[in-house]
Amino acid sequence: MIFSDVLPADEPASDDVRDRMKRLVSQIQAQPANEVPLLQLAHLYAQIWIRNRQPEILPRIVGCLQRAISLETGHYAPQVRQILAAVGKQAANLGLQDALAQLRTLQDQLNAKTAPPPAPKIETPPKPPVAPLPKPKPPEPEPAPEPEPELEGEPVPSFLLEPEEEPQVEEKRPAPPAMDIVPEMETVEDPGKKEQKGPSERETAMANAQALANLKNMFEEGRLDLILQTYAALPGTRVKQRIVEGLLERLDQWKIEPILAAAALENDEKMFRQILRLLLKGDKAKICQQIQLQSYSPDLQKVAVTVLGELGLRSSLLKLKDALVMKDPIVRCVALNGIARAGKAAEEYIPLLVDAAKSDPNKGVRLAAVKAIQTMNLREAYEALEKETSKGNFDAKMFEIIDAMREKYGAAPIKKNPSQLAKEKGQAKKAAETRKKVMLLLALLVCVALAGWYFVTHLKPH
Repeated sequence: MIFSDVLPADEPASDDVRDRMKRLVSQIQAQPANEVPLLQLAHLYAQIWIRNRQPEILPRIVGCLQRAISLETGHYAPQVRQILAAVGKQAANLGLQDALAQLRTLQDQLNAKTAPPPAPKIETPPKPPVAPLPKPKPPEPEPAPEPEPELEGEPVPSFLLEPEEEPQVEEKRPAPPAMDIVPEMETVEDPGKKEQKGPSERETAMANAQALANLKNMFEEGRLDLILQTYAALPGTRVKQRIVEGLLERLDQWKIEPILAAAALENDEKMFRQILRLLLKGDKAKICQQIQLQSYSPDLQKVAVTVLGELGLRSSLLKLKDALVMKDPIVRCVALNGIARAGKAAEEYIPLLVDAAKSDPNKGVRLAAVKAIQTMNLREAYEALEKETSKGNFDAKMFEIIDAMREKYGAAPIKKNPSQLAKEKGQAKKAAETRKKVMLLLALLVCVALAGWYFVTHLKPH
C-alpha cells in the first residue's frame, strides 16, 4: 500500500522499523516453516539497504532469501524474484561482484526448484497388422481405333486435329486454422543472468480458476490465515476482489480486521481504491463501530484511518480525533486529512488541527496539518491558524500555504494587541542591551590580553 504521499518529498517516512523487525523475527521463530514473514523481513532489509547502502544489511537479505527458497513451494516465487531483481540492480550499480555472484546462485536455486517437471513420454501402441489388399485385375485391352478417312484438298493444320491441353489450375486449399499455442516465456537480462517474466494469460486464468476452487473450501472451513496468504500471492485483481467480497459477506462473523489486513498487504493503489469502494457499499455505521484503532499494529492503523476518513460519519470523526495522538506520524497525517475532508462538519476540531500545525514534533505532520486547514476551506480555520503563526514552529513551505490562504480570503496578518507588542518590544530592548554588554566584555578581555603580551615581550627586564 502507498502512504508516502501524505508526507513531503524531503521528509522520510519514519515508520517504527525496529518494532516491525522484532515482530517479524518473533513470527519466524514461532512459525519456522512459514514463508510470509521471511519474505516480509527480506523486503524490509532490501528497502533499508537500497536507501542507506549499509554493507552489513546485504548478508541478512541473502540469508532470508536463502531460507525462503529452501521452503519455497511455488506460491511466492514472483515475490522472491522481485526482491532479487531490486537487490541485484542496486548491487550492479555499486559494482559489488561478490554480492552479484551470491544473488545469481540464489536465482539458479529458485529456478531449479520452481521449474516445471518434464512431461511424461507417451508411448504409442504398435499398429495392428493390416491385411494385404487383393491385387487388381489387369485391364482388358481396348480395341484399336479405326483409321479416319483422309480428306481431299489442303492438309488440315495439326492444331485443329489435336486439341490443346487445358492449363492446370492449382487448387487453392483453405489455410489451416490458427492453433491456440501458448507462447514461450520471454526472458530478460538481469545483472548477468536471464530471468523468466510473469506467466501468460492462459496460465494466469488457470491459476485464478484453481485459486477460486481452493478459496471456496477455505471460506467454508474458516481458514483466515490461508485466505490472506492466498491473497498476498495472487498476481491478478479479479480473484482478490472476490476474496474481499467474501470477507464483506461475513462481516458480522469475522469483523473488519481481515479486510483491513488484506488492504495492508496490497501494493497496487488501484486495487486498494477498489477495496475502499467495496467497503463504502456496505454498512458504514457497522464498519466504523468495528474499527478499534488502539489494538491495531501500525500497518492496520494506516488502513483503518484511511477507511474512517472515507466513511464521512460523525462517529468516524471521533475516532480520527483519537488517531491524532498515535505514535506513527503517517497515521497522524492520514487522520488530519480525513478530518479536513469533513469540511464544515469538523469545525469543532479546528483547534486540534491548529495545535498539530504549531507543536507536533514531526515536521511532516505539521505541514500536513497546515494543508488540512487549507483543505477545510473555512475562514474560521484560517484565522485560528493565523493567530498562532508567531508562536509555532513554521517553516517556509508552511508560510507559502498560509500566504495563499491570506490572498484567498483577502486578509492581512492578524495584528497583535498593544500589550503583546510592548512585551515583545521590551524583550527585544533587553536582548540588545545584553548583546552590548557581552561585546564590551569581550573587547575588555582582548585589551587585557594584548597588554599582557606587550608587557611580556617588550617591558619585562632581562
